Amino acid sequence: MLTPDTIIRPNSALNYSVTFIMEQVLGHVTHYQNLRQATLATPNVQARWVEVTYRQPGGWVERIPKVPAPLKGYAIGQTQTGKGLWHGRHDDLVFFHTQKPAALYGQLPRRRPWVLSLDVTPIQYDRMGDLYNELGDSPGLKSRAKYAVNKRLFKSANLIVGWSDWVRRSLIEDYEIEERKIAVIPPGVDLNRWTLANSAPLNSAEGTPHLPRLLFCGGDWERKGGPLLLDWFKRYGREVCELHLVTRHKFTDSEKKGVGSNLFIYNNLNSNDPALIELYHRADLFVLPTRAECFGIALVEAMAMGLPVITTTIAAAAEIVQDGVNGFLIEPQDAATLQQRIETLLQDSTHRQKMGESARLRAFSHYDALKNGQLLLNRLAELL
Repeated sequence: MLTPDTIIRPNSALNYSVTFIMEQVLGHVTHYQNLRQATLATPNVQARWVEVTYRQPGGWVERIPKVPAPLKGYAIGQTQTGKGLWHGRHDDLVFFHTQKPAALYGQLPRRRPWVLSLDVTPIQYDRMGDLYNELGDSPGLKSRAKYAVNKRLFKSANLIVGWSDWVRRSLIEDYEIEERKIAVIPPGVDLNRWTLANSAPLNSAEGTPHLPRLLFCGGDWERKGGPLLLDWFKRYGREVCELHLVTRHKFTDSEKKGVGSNLFIYNNLNSNDPALIELYHRADLFVLPTRAECFGIALVEAMAMGLPVITTTIAAAAEIVQDGVNGFLIEPQDAATLQQRIETLLQDSTHRQKMGESARLRAFSHYDALKNGQLLLNRLAELL
């Protein structure tokens, strides 16, 4: 097992070329950036990067009238993938993250190894589809066809990299994939950025201690469980702590009614933004009562900063957080347990600090982006 002191050095023996087809949506952008950094540290791996954005501002597909936006996105993604595969046709292997670009393109590599990487299987995603503002497939011909395409895709791959054991189980149980073809390698965070700093407390210059600071970070306010946390704050927390909300959600006056002066909202912070990292530095507790989640990279970022985490038992979150050790796990929408867990940590700073240190150690041992990137590159080399 990796520890904070474990060093995985770039493997100079690796010498191959690879086309990385990388989906650019949600948290996958950060994963892409971190994987590029890990690859740069291994100079004999020749990497070709293809960004699948499903967008082409000003392009001819975008200008076609009366065509639904999803269909335009699919066409653009298919084109981006096809061009990338053509330019990388002489590379030793192909790596798809996620499986969607491979499924959309349809023509799979035949004479060289290829790899799929995913944070969620289609079946798992469909089970949460309504919370992602997408309808899951109802039983019928379309559902069976989609399942057949994805099962064929998974069985054809030389290797499938799952971000979590949750994904591994679905591949085996839902798609009948042999376990030997699956590697569980989670993404990580850049620990050169996401690490504790010896900065002074916010109010140290004035000599006044601050209230405990709770941090929530989730662009999709509803799906990430923001309303549940805000309701707790209005009822019980507004006089005893600060609540810092990082989200895309634009709050109405009625939503902000009764919050007092200890609520702080940030609508314009991006991944790895120094201002965002500073919020983590200043926080005492990270709370994300998410209703639907595939992985939860924000949980790892919080842990790397030495914060205890309160989140739900959803998907891979239950693997990241060890209940009672580096945080607490609750059931989604369980307001009573959320209140109890928050108040337990607000009232006991020693318990908070102990959990935070355990969280930091786990982030270093399991979720270092450079270490995990090197593990992935080593695993790819085994296919050649």
